[in-house]
Amino acid sequence: MKKALLFILLTKIFLFAYKYNDFLLRTQSTLIPKILLLDKKIYNKQSIINIAIIFDENDLHTAFFIKSLIMEYYANRLENFKLKVTPILADEFVNKKEKFDCVYILKIPKEKLIKINKKIKKMKIESFTYDKNDLKYGFLFSIDIEKDLIIFMNKKALNKNFDFFPQLYQMVRFINNAE
Repeated sequence: MKKALLFILLTKIFLFAYKYNDFLLRTQSTLIPKILLLDKKIYNKQSIINIAIIFDENDLHTAFFIKSLIMEYYANRLENFKLKVTPILADEFVNKKEKFDCVYILKIPKEKLIKINKKIKKMKIESFTYDKNDLKYGFLFSIDIEKDLIIFMNKKALNKNFDFFPQLYQMVRFINNAE
């Protein structure tokens, strides 16, 4: 009986979970921390950089997979900083008091994306989305692979709270489709 229940639960998770591109996940996982280092204010931090991976209920496995990729690739360190990666449910993130330096958002319903964006604006931190189409909800970055690797930056989400090194602006493709 337990095996049947577990099978049904796992089948439900896999049937309703968003299908992610494994190569894109791996690429984003290695680039997001590097892009974060192009923000000058990160160097004013103490000793820990905390990245949140925000996911919906069906993407628990994907969120922890991304965490393991980042931690393995960077060996728990990002230059002189200790690296902390925290997978967190979308609903929990909105109510959580913990401070993050950056968020990476997996596929989440529109209503939750809007709430998450409001909190991120208050926190004044960088935001990355798995899907570049989610930039229209006011997030800052998305990394995609078309013919080449492209880092999209939402020009309307860029504000005076961000102070990036000029090299970043030479690498990104600006878009203007935020709310």
